[in-house]
Order: sequence, then structure tokens, then C-alpha cells
Amino acid sequence: MPQLTVSFSHIDVHDDADNWPNGTGEIYYDLLISNQSIVSRPSNNPQNVDSGGVILINEQRTLNRPNNDPNAFVKINGWVSEADDFLSGGDDRAGGFEHIHNAGNGWGVGTHDARLRGDGLDVTVHYNISVVQDSGL
Repeated sequence: MPQLTVSFSHIDVHDDADNWPNGTGEIYYDLLISNQSIVSRPSNNPQNVDSGGVILINEQRTLNRPNNDPNAFVKINGWVSEADDFLSGGDDRAGGFEHIHNAGNGWGVGTHDARLRGDGLDVTVHYNISVVQDSGL
């Protein structure tokens, strides 16, 4: 049975969508594997980051994938937003992503980027998938 490690490394903040009052974005997010939250930052405790900044994640999970089930897959998904208070309007939402990896695409082994843009917020989520134990991929 192949074991895969999914590692979320970081989020690049290209534009934090926050020009007022101090220009620092308040970023919150949820990154998931097969709809299970792996790492999240809630809206009531966002990460302060400026445009051009990086949010370090460095979280990983190892999971088993049956090599004899042709319907087996791993779903990597998530979303990123930027908090605004009532004076600035609603929160800025870059959107979400969903990547499906299975035996047909080599379980997605390698590095992946998910560029998200919306409401002035522009970010890239970076993750990697690696094989821990190869038994017939």
C-alpha cells in the first residue's frame, strides 16, 4: 500500500488587498486533505502580512492509499481570505482550490501551486506530494 506525504510549505501573498489603515493584510485560511483540515488560521486570529510577504506553513500528513482500488484518490483543497472590519466592508476572498490526485496521475507526486485571486487578494498556496513507501505505484 503506497504511503504519501502531503506537505503544505507556504503561502505567497502577492497582494494583501489591504491599503487602509496601515496596508498590512490580515490573512486567514484553511488547507485540507480529503476535506480534513490540516492547517488553518481563523478569522478572529489572522496572520498579519504585507504584499510580497510569505506565510510559512510547514505542516505535513502521511496517508495510505490503496494501490488496488482504481477509484481511490487524494483531494487537496483549501481557501484563503483577508479580514476586514465593518468600516472596510466585507472580508476579501481570494477563493478556493481543489486538486484531485490518483493512480492515473501518479498520485500527484511533485510540487504544486494553487494561485488564488479575488476581491483584490492575490496569493499562491504551495504544497508537495512525495512517496514514503513505493509498493506498486
